[in-house]
Amino acid sequence: VKFAVPAQISFVNTSQYADSYLWEFGDGFTSSLQNPSHNYQSEGIYQVKLTAFSKNGCFTSVVQGDIVIKKDASIFVPNAFSPNGDNVNDELVIGITYLKKYRVQIYNRNGSQVFFTDNIFENWKGDFKGSPLPVGVYYYLIKGTSLSDKDVEFSGSVTLIR
Repeated sequence: VKFAVPAQISFVNTSQYADSYLWEFGDGFTSSLQNPSHNYQSEGIYQVKLTAFSKNGCFTSVVQGDIVIKKDASIFVPNAFSPNGDNVNDELVIGITYLKKYRVQIYNRNGSQVFFTDNIFENWKGDFKGSPLPVGVYYYLIKGTSLSDKDVEFSGSVTLIR
Protein backbone atom coordinates (compact mmCIF):
# COMPACT_ATOMS: atom_id res chain seq x y z
CA VAL A 1 0.00 0.00 0.00
CA LYS A 2 1.89 3.03 -1.31
CA PHE A 3 0.48 6.48 -1.99
CA ALA A 4 1.60 9.82 -3.34
CA VAL A 5 -0.53 12.85 -4.32
CA PRO A 6 -2.71 12.58 -6.32
CA ALA A 7 -3.66 9.09 -5.13
CA GLN A 8 -6.45 7.03 -6.68
CA ILE A 9 -7.18 4.26 -4.16
CA SER A 10 -9.56 1.35 -4.57
CA PHE A 11 -11.14 -0.10 -1.44
CA VAL A 12 -12.26 -3.71 -1.01
CA ASN A 13 -15.19 -4.44 1.26
CA THR A 14 -14.96 -7.79 3.10
CA SER A 15 -18.03 -7.36 5.31
CA GLN A 16 -20.63 -10.11 5.31
CA TYR A 17 -24.44 -10.04 5.43
CA ALA A 18 -24.60 -6.29 4.80
CA ASP A 19 -27.17 -4.60 2.57
CA SER A 20 -25.76 -1.07 2.43
CA TYR A 21 -22.50 0.69 3.14
CA LEU A 22 -21.08 4.05 4.14
CA TRP A 23 -17.42 4.72 3.43
CA GLU A 24 -15.89 7.81 5.05
CA PHE A 25 -12.54 8.60 3.44
CA GLY A 26 -11.25 10.96 6.14
CA ASP A 27 -11.11 14.01 3.87
CA GLY A 28 -14.80 14.93 3.99
CA PHE A 29 -15.87 12.68 1.10
CA THR A 30 -18.07 9.58 1.41
CA SER A 31 -19.41 6.76 -0.76
CA SER A 32 -22.25 4.28 -0.49
CA LEU A 33 -20.75 1.87 -3.05
CA GLN A 34 -19.77 -1.60 -1.89
CA ASN A 35 -16.20 -1.36 -3.30
CA PRO A 36 -15.47 2.30 -4.07
CA SER A 37 -12.44 4.14 -5.38
CA HIS A 38 -11.42 7.52 -4.04
CA ASN A 39 -9.01 10.13 -5.35
CA TYR A 40 -7.01 11.89 -2.62
CA GLN A 41 -5.93 15.33 -3.84
CA SER A 42 -4.11 16.63 -0.75
CA GLU A 43 -1.36 15.28 1.40
CA GLY A 44 -2.31 14.32 4.93
CA ILE A 45 -3.10 11.48 7.30
CA TYR A 46 -6.51 9.94 6.73
CA GLN A 47 -8.53 7.32 8.56
CA VAL A 48 -10.93 5.44 6.32
CA LYS A 49 -14.05 4.16 8.05
CA LEU A 50 -16.48 1.61 6.66
CA THR A 51 -19.90 1.17 8.25
CA ALA A 52 -21.91 -1.79 7.00
CA PHE A 53 -25.68 -1.88 7.58
CA SER A 54 -28.16 -4.75 7.38
CA LYS A 55 -31.89 -4.52 6.67
CA ASN A 56 -32.70 -5.66 10.20
CA GLY A 57 -31.15 -2.50 11.65
CA CYS A 58 -27.76 -3.91 12.70
CA PHE A 59 -24.57 -2.12 11.74
CA THR A 60 -20.87 -2.25 12.47
CA SER A 61 -17.94 0.05 11.69
CA VAL A 62 -14.25 -0.61 11.17
CA VAL A 63 -11.12 1.53 10.70
CA GLN A 64 -8.08 -0.45 9.49
CA GLY A 65 -5.27 2.09 9.96
CA ASP A 66 -3.93 5.44 8.88
CA ILE A 67 -3.35 6.26 5.24
CA VAL A 68 -0.49 8.73 4.94
CA ILE A 69 -0.35 10.62 1.67
CA LYS A 70 2.56 12.90 0.91
CA LYS A 71 3.74 14.81 -2.08
CA ASP A 72 7.23 13.46 -1.63
CA ALA A 73 7.08 10.24 0.44
CA SER A 74 4.28 8.07 1.76
CA ILE A 75 3.68 5.28 4.26
CA PHE A 76 0.83 3.09 5.42
CA VAL A 77 1.01 1.50 8.87
CA PRO A 78 -1.85 -0.77 9.97
CA ASN A 79 -3.28 0.06 13.40
CA ALA A 80 -3.10 -3.59 14.54
CA PHE A 81 -1.67 -6.99 13.64
CA SER A 82 -1.97 -10.48 15.10
CA PRO A 83 1.17 -12.65 15.11
CA ASN A 84 -0.69 -15.80 16.19
CA GLY A 85 0.38 -18.19 13.44
CA ASP A 86 -2.91 -18.22 11.48
CA ASN A 87 -1.22 -16.67 8.39
CA VAL A 88 -3.52 -13.61 8.56
CA ASN A 89 -1.83 -10.34 9.60
CA ASP A 90 0.98 -12.30 11.32
CA GLU A 91 3.52 -9.57 10.52
CA LEU A 92 3.47 -5.79 10.71
CA VAL A 93 3.80 -4.84 7.04
CA ILE A 94 4.55 -1.16 6.47
CA GLY A 95 3.83 0.19 2.99
CA ILE A 96 6.17 2.92 1.78
CA THR A 97 6.81 4.79 -1.44
CA TYR A 98 9.33 7.30 -2.74
CA LEU A 99 11.93 6.58 -0.06
CA LYS A 100 15.49 5.61 -0.91
CA LYS A 101 16.56 5.15 2.71
CA TYR A 102 14.33 3.73 5.40
CA ARG A 103 14.62 2.88 9.10
CA VAL A 104 11.91 1.52 11.40
CA GLN A 105 12.20 1.43 15.17
CA ILE A 106 9.50 -0.06 17.40
CA TYR A 107 9.31 0.53 21.15
CA ASN A 108 7.28 -0.94 23.98
CA ARG A 109 5.32 1.26 26.39
CA ASN A 110 8.39 1.58 28.63
CA GLY A 111 10.41 3.10 25.80
CA SER A 112 12.63 0.06 25.20
CA GLN A 113 13.38 -0.68 21.56
CA VAL A 114 12.00 -4.10 20.58
CA PHE A 115 12.56 -3.99 16.81
CA PHE A 116 14.81 -2.22 14.33
CA THR A 117 15.33 -2.59 10.60
CA ASP A 118 16.53 -0.62 7.62
CA ASN A 119 15.50 -3.41 5.24
CA ILE A 120 12.24 -2.61 3.45
CA PHE A 121 11.53 -6.35 3.06
CA GLU A 122 11.88 -7.17 6.77
CA ASN A 123 8.61 -7.06 8.72
CA TRP A 124 8.11 -7.16 12.48
CA LYS A 125 6.75 -10.48 13.68
CA GLY A 126 5.73 -9.30 17.17
CA ASP A 127 8.78 -10.74 18.89
CA PHE A 128 11.97 -9.59 20.56
CA LYS A 129 15.11 -11.73 20.18
CA GLY A 130 12.95 -14.67 19.09
CA SER A 131 10.50 -14.50 22.00
CA PRO A 132 6.86 -13.44 21.49
CA LEU A 133 5.97 -10.08 22.99
CA PRO A 134 2.77 -9.57 25.00
CA VAL A 135 -0.45 -8.11 23.66
CA GLY A 136 -0.41 -4.32 23.89
CA VAL A 137 0.28 -1.03 22.18
CA TYR A 138 3.70 -0.46 20.65
CA TYR A 139 5.08 2.74 19.20
CA TYR A 140 6.91 3.17 15.89
CA LEU A 141 9.32 5.75 14.57
CA ILE A 142 10.06 5.66 10.85
CA LYS A 143 12.82 7.82 9.43
CA GLY A 144 13.89 7.98 5.84
CA THR A 145 15.21 9.97 2.95
CA SER A 146 12.95 10.71 -0.01
CA LEU A 147 13.95 10.43 -3.65
CA SER A 148 14.40 14.21 -3.63
CA ASP A 149 16.82 13.93 -0.65
CA LYS A 150 14.40 15.31 1.95
CA ASP A 151 14.45 13.81 5.44
CA VAL A 152 11.06 12.41 6.44
CA GLU A 153 9.79 11.13 9.77
CA PHE A 154 6.59 9.34 10.74
CA SER A 155 5.49 8.11 14.15
CA GLY A 156 2.47 6.47 15.71
CA SER A 157 1.22 3.38 17.47
CA VAL A 158 0.23 -0.15 16.55
CA THR A 159 -1.65 -2.72 18.63
CA LEU A 160 -0.30 -6.25 18.87
CA ILE A 161 -3.17 -8.76 19.21
CA ARG A 162 -2.80 -12.53 19.58
